[in-house]
Amino acid sequence: MSVFLVIKVLKVDYSPLAAQTVTAAFDGGAPARVPATKPAGTFEVMLPAGVTRITIHVANSGFWDADQGFTLNPGPTPTLSFIGNQTVNIRNVDAHTRGKDHNVEVFVVLGQLRDAAKQPSIAATFNPLLPFKPQSVPSVATPILDPKGTGPATINATVSSITPGGKMFFAERVDAPKLIGIYRPARFGIHPTENPQDSPLDYHLFFHPTIKPDSFPPSAPYPFDPSTYLNLIVRYMFSPLLKAPATPMPGIFDLIDSWGKQMIYQHEAAGQKAIFLFPVGGLTQQMGTLNSQANTLRLLQEVNYWIQRMDGVPFPLQPVGKLAMSCFSAGVRFLQPILNGRRIPSFHDRKLSEIYLFDPVFAANLHKGMTPEQKRRALEDAAKERVAFNRGLVAWWRRGNSGRSFRLYTQSAAWRGDLHPFQVSPTETLAAGARESEDAHSTILLSPPAFWKTIGSLSEVHQYIPAFFMEHAISLNAF
Repeated sequence: MSVFLVIKVLKVDYSPLAAQTVTAAFDGGAPARVPATKPAGTFEVMLPAGVTRITIHVANSGFWDADQGFTLNPGPTPTLSFIGNQTVNIRNVDAHTRGKDHNVEVFVVLGQLRDAAKQPSIAATFNPLLPFKPQSVPSVATPILDPKGTGPATINATVSSITPGGKMFFAERVDAPKLIGIYRPARFGIHPTENPQDSPLDYHLFFHPTIKPDSFPPSAPYPFDPSTYLNLIVRYMFSPLLKAPATPMPGIFDLIDSWGKQMIYQHEAAGQKAIFLFPVGGLTQQMGTLNSQANTLRLLQEVNYWIQRMDGVPFPLQPVGKLAMSCFSAGVRFLQPILNGRRIPSFHDRKLSEIYLFDPVFAANLHKGMTPEQKRRALEDAAKERVAFNRGLVAWWRRGNSGRSFRLYTQSAAWRGDLHPFQVSPTETLAAGARESEDAHSTILLSPPAFWKTIGSLSEVHQYIPAFFMEHAISLNAF
């Protein structure tokens, strides 16, 4: 009787991958290449007689390597068992007869993500912040504006103490964006064992503004420099906005940090609607390959497999569910090629369900020495970018069924002017110079600087908009 080791290499969607390097070592011997066979992604070698320990190594460009040790269990039907823990990129093992002989099979899922939690700078930065501590979080009602309110009470909001109950992950990626902060709410950590394919995992993908050298010097190592790139995660996902306790409402503008956006806490306050993805762009590559519908779908599939394995699911079967995408400020430039790029129906029509825009800006490329005509053209180009983006947004929104929504929170009348005509019988609310339009599947809040001056001495209005209103957008989420 002969025993054959069969290694099947897969992508995260479980389609075959013809890996470049597959080796196996037996009982501590030197690794040897395992020959490829058919079908694609399959590698096979006959085991030497008497072997009890096997170590495999699988590698391919664009993926992290996979390694695993096994014990070969002899018997009428030989089987494999793991030496140590089942590593993230090993999905399962199997055994079959082949005539008078036997196969022992290993299914390897090569991925583009690996755990970065033990990186020294990540541990030093985030260990003091975890486990999560309570923070005061504003929850904004609909309508947002109260025409009868004065000062801070012009915004319909209450403040409550929130302590997230989910888990934080840090995923290092092969290509830019090379780091992703992931908050997995507690309810998504309960993985069904029966019919998991009927329990999809929903996601919210957020884009921060473009990375600029004045704040991210070329000397800062990407992506693990604590004072720049990791600080993005701290400020956006963790840092509090309000002093505690910041209640009742008149205390809502007793701000502790004009840059704190506590997005994890906003997700928790909104009801654990989705797994939150925060990709960290780099100075030279920005968001890198995260620039198309196909690549965004691939990222979701990568995270979806990886997060289930990190939660201890041995054989992930829960599919990618619905997706919300959002951006702040110039981060709209990262969202634009995905929304308006080559259409992938499985993403555009079946995954993407909601879009949130927090004071988006297509800034004109202005610099010293420009003539008035050059400035005029630059401003016109920026306005054309805005109009083209909004046309794509409306086309996506109107093409879908009633499950698609968009939310816009802006200081710009031009953004409102592009989108408001397409709302369906919206309810209008006016207060202190702000204008809110709500229909069944969209929100437009125009809150110009003059509005904010009536409710407090606020110098960082642009920064406050995602800090106040992300919770509102997510709470209206139809997932």
